[in-house]
Amino acid sequence: MSTEQCTESELSAELTLLADSPAPPSRVDPGAALVVGRRRLRRRRAATTGATVALVAVVTVTAISLPHGTGAVATPATSATTPARPTAPAVAANDPLVGVAHFGWLPPYVAPEAGYDSGFDHGIDSLALGPLKAAGDDNPHIWLNLYPAGVTPTVDKAADGRTQYAVSAPDVHGSPAYWVTADRSDPTNNGDMTLRWKTGTGQWAEIHGYYLPMQGVQATMARIAEGVGVGNRAIPLPYYVTGLPAGAKFEGISLSRPSMDVNGGPWGLGVGYALDGYQFGWRMSVNKGTPPAHDPGEFCRTIKGVDLCVNGQPGATMPAAMVAAGGLQGLLTRITPLGTDESTWTTSVVR
Repeated sequence: MSTEQCTESELSAELTLLADSPAPPSRVDPGAALVVGRRRLRRRRAATTGATVALVAVVTVTAISLPHGTGAVATPATSATTPARPTAPAVAANDPLVGVAHFGWLPPYVAPEAGYDSGFDHGIDSLALGPLKAAGDDNPHIWLNLYPAGVTPTVDKAADGRTQYAVSAPDVHGSPAYWVTADRSDPTNNGDMTLRWKTGTGQWAEIHGYYLPMQGVQATMARIAEGVGVGNRAIPLPYYVTGLPAGAKFEGISLSRPSMDVNGGPWGLGVGYALDGYQFGWRMSVNKGTPPAHDPGEFCRTIKGVDLCVNGQPGATMPAAMVAAGGLQGLLTRITPLGTDESTWTTSVVR
């Protein structure tokens, strides 16, 4: 698939919601990977987040002259170096998930409410998903990403080494837009499509879609782009936690709607922290009527119809502050699920 790297000391039960999502064609940047243990959702420019170890490198990419509503093809120019991923903004201490760009209109084959994926060194993305009908199913994925102010994205090489090009697209709200593709004659890049445009704030945004119905897909992508809103927004979460071990550092969070497990329910969540080099975290999903399945070393309970499981880094020494807080079993009692009804969720998460 790619030259993505991962560590040997991986979490034993990492983010169930990411377990079975198939890999899109040629989307992982070989220069930047975020490791989430043995279960990974591969997607654009980095692996997704959880209780993680960061393996980030500077990526050399190719600058372009931006096309603007003419139908012309812009060819790569000189090399330039840009950040591998946009940087996440600072978030409130009690809210680990703040979205920066948000879907408006979405096609009917994805869930009406999108999820979010956030982790250090790879920014914040919103993700609209279609239902996973069977293990290995190619369910629709639409990623939304906002670049930081002052950063102009470039067209880099595809994961398979092919040169990519910018092909002009209709303006979005009167601002320039273009497709990123390895085939100048096919803006949809054989179904692995990326549309970029300049937003009203002056920042560049992009949507990356794959496994989408191809009939009228360019118009669908353009309509999605037209509906995107930009601005920091606290995302309510289905839990709050009290008394995290002193010094624990938030590493990443992934909220999926629907859950990425087959018949996994309307949503799933995974959260990651680190303490003195020790990774730990928890995952949550709607209970299926049976006790939650878990791996050795993972501790679980079901509250208000929600399965909660905490996990730590196998084979690693647990820091003294974590031991003093009761270890993973103690952490399990410090997390309070709020139930399956999203109207009860909170943005006051870390208390």
